[in-house]
Amino acid sequence: DLIREGVDCVLRFGGVGDIPHVARRLAHLPQVTCASVDYLQRFGTPQTLADLGHHRAVDYVSTPGAKPAPLEFVVEGTIERRNLPATLSINSGEAYVAACEAGFGIIQVPRYHVARQLSEGSLREILTACRPPELPLNALYPPNRQLSARVRAFVDWIEDLFSGAPG
Repeated sequence: DLIREGVDCVLRFGGVGDIPHVARRLAHLPQVTCASVDYLQRFGTPQTLADLGHHRAVDYVSTPGAKPAPLEFVVEGTIERRNLPATLSINSGEAYVAACEAGFGIIQVPRYHVARQLSEGSLREILTACRPPELPLNALYPPNRQLSARVRAFVDWIEDLFSGAPG
């Protein structure tokens, strides 16, 4: 509750759903499906979504006890979801990527979050023919509150930062 907590603005990845706040879309972030080289050597590289039946994922959960989101893929303009057996569940972005690098399973993340690992070759993008949908990034403000110049400058800066992000 932004108002009760006295928060001026939050950044939220993903959909905003039916919330009582003002949302400003800042960016659509390209995502990738990836796995470590070690994982792919042990389990093979899936070429199709049907191949995922023999693979495992690292689940990301936003809060303890939350249900993990399935992997999502865009196939001919439609989103297809796949729930894979999970090796472990993580609630930290850094730990999520580290678990993937350690060979625990397949993950989906915004490309910027694993750009270094992809360029260095410790992670490989897989299933490039059916990439995940882009991830929306939104700024949320309490309704009926005038934005301060500082908050407006911060949100504009974030929007500019992501508008120049490599896809």
